Amino acid sequence: MDNTNCRKELEGRGAWRDAVSVIDRAAGGLERRAIYGNCTYQGLWWLPDSGKYVLALGYDGVTRLSQVNLQQSNSRNLNAYLDMVVGNCELTRHGIPWKDGGWGMLDLKCQFIQWSPNGDTMLVRYAFIREKDGEEHTGFFWFDCGKLSL
Repeated sequence: MDNTNCRKELEGRGAWRDAVSVIDRAAGGLERRAIYGNCTYQGLWWLPDSGKYVLALGYDGVTRLSQVNLQQSNSRNLNAYLDMVVGNCELTRHGIPWKDGGWGMLDLKCQFIQWSPNGDTMLVRYAFIREKDGEEHTGFFWFDCGKLSL
């Protein structure tokens, strides 16, 4: 697999607009193109077998992670899965605030660190500001991404 990342929209029509364009090329000439508008590129990490990758994009100061599966030509909102995992563990009892007063996702920042050697799990760093004391709390956890049905 080959991958190209560009900081402009690759539509080829009219003026080049600010965006993030990703082109994945497979053996045999197949291509998958995705354009993510109104964001900034923050990183892309391939799974060891090159079949999947995590893409980090910044939207108004918030990092959004996607896990892309090239064989199935789809992507998943990784932040939503990470929020579910963290939301159902002991950490929520220690004061992770919810966005919008309890509706929606946790007010949690997640950062992809690395894939495990076998590619079944990924190391994720989390950070949140506890409302009770206003302090930032951080940590790491291994996320089993094999259960995402990708």
